[in-house]
Amino acid sequence: MAWVALCLLLIVLVTPAAAQGGVLVAFVNTSGQLIVSDNTGGYRWIVTNPGEYLVDPVGYSWSPDGQALFFAVDIGGVASLRFGDVNGMNTHEVGQVSTGGLSGGSWDSSSGGVIVSADNVIRYYGVGGDVFDIVGGQAGASVFSPYSDNRPNLPAASALSPDGRFLFYQQSDGRYAVMGLNGGGAFPLPGVNDPNTRQSGLWADGAPFVAYWGYEGNAILSVTNAENGQTVTLDSGRAAPITPILWRPGTTQLLYRGATGYVQAADVSCLFNGCGANPLDSGVQVLPPTAGEIQTDGSFVYYQDGTTVFALPFSCIDSTSCGTGAVIGSNAAPGTLVSINNRLLAYTGYASNPNDVNDRVALFVALDGCQAGGCTAFTSIAGAQTGLVAPDGSTVVVDQVGVGMNAVNVFSGQSGYLSDSLGQQGLALARWG
Repeated sequence: MAWVALCLLLIVLVTPAAAQGGVLVAFVNTSGQLIVSDNTGGYRWIVTNPGEYLVDPVGYSWSPDGQALFFAVDIGGVASLRFGDVNGMNTHEVGQVSTGGLSGGSWDSSSGGVIVSADNVIRYYGVGGDVFDIVGGQAGASVFSPYSDNRPNLPAASALSPDGRFLFYQQSDGRYAVMGLNGGGAFPLPGVNDPNTRQSGLWADGAPFVAYWGYEGNAILSVTNAENGQTVTLDSGRAAPITPILWRPGTTQLLYRGATGYVQAADVSCLFNGCGANPLDSGVQVLPPTAGEIQTDGSFVYYQDGTTVFALPFSCIDSTSCGTGAVIGSNAAPGTLVSINNRLLAYTGYASNPNDVNDRVALFVALDGCQAGGCTAFTSIAGAQTGLVAPDGSTVVVDQVGVGMNAVNVFSGQSGYLSDSLGQQGLALARWG
């Protein structure tokens, strides 16, 4: 009965209340406190008290509807697991667990609760106080922790499938497993890896397919149909990682880095009924080995290669004729975030020296159809680095020398102070609801 109740909780839709202050961003300030703010200064909620610190790697995570936060606070070797309501500006505790071996924080798609692994048990914690054990008796088992992802601009892994029916987790032996949350058993998957590895647990949105990578002597890449266990695996023949990158939205087409380092695309729809041949062995070449910051808006693939940002239409994969794409950003600083949301792209450029952190420029590009022929930045902020673009495509977190970290509306110029300067790490932890 607990399994049935859990599945019902995972699929019930929650009607979101209107958040105060419009678009909200959560961040950790220089004192380690979790804060939620808007870009006007009209809304500011200091979530944690002075002296309270978030517990790595769980930290905090937003609910999908942007109305709640889940976070873990260290209260002396014990983690207090809490939910916060951004409308009521209040929090409540749903449990206490050991800080050692703690992982998780992935929300279900209905914003009803989160998955957490601690004390040898993987549990579901509901916002309303419901707690269910999912996997027990596995010392060292872990689930993905969104807070620990230092590239939150890129497609994100998750412990839960988008429909809430399957759990992807790491067993105590380091091998991944998939479990059906309708009472089905778990089955181990190919490869072993470290906990919280980026890009393991990358779910397709149009099928119960999960992509992940690990090692079986060589580096391998696998995709599994969580419903039937059908799996395809690509063995690289080498130690360098080969990783899933993103799913083409609404399809079973995966972009992945293959054994030669090139980014390839393959349709793995054969996993529904059984694959006669391995589609990962013959993927279409899409991007060069030097491509990074790879993401999509559904129509184009965006990527950084060297100091240039490109846009490449997905249609080139269908015609197997992908080139280098159109230039949409120049003088991009290495190792910084490129973020895209709702037709706005933000990236950190440089004035003259790509390796000088004091020579940064925040740059913004309106993706208004220019992707096919080339874009140019329409505005910039000197001495600044960019973080994530808000879901409405108007506001960006910007860290500017001598000014601090602000939420800046790049169209109106309105800016709301968030914190003193936190650098690249602070930008990666400033996330929109």
